[in-house]
Amino acid sequence: MRKFLALHPEQQRSFSPEELDMLDALVTRAVDILGITDEGDRNEAAARILALYTPGGRTFEEILEIVVRLHHQRSPLR
Repeated sequence: MRKFLALHPEQQRSFSPEELDMLDALVTRAVDILGITDEGDRNEAAARILALYTPGGRTFEEILEIVVRLHHQRSPLR
């Protein structure tokens, strides 16, 4: 997540170091589950995670499930 945020400063929000650690771990889990090797796909997963994350909102497991489902549903023409 830190890498994504560094590339997209317009997405910056105020995150605690602990939140960033958890978001980084969530991106890593999504990348591992999906077998992502392309940097663009990794950034897409990070963007989706960031869009779904709100403190006190969905659990990390719920976010991960949604990101995996959306990745599988995307158009093969991309």
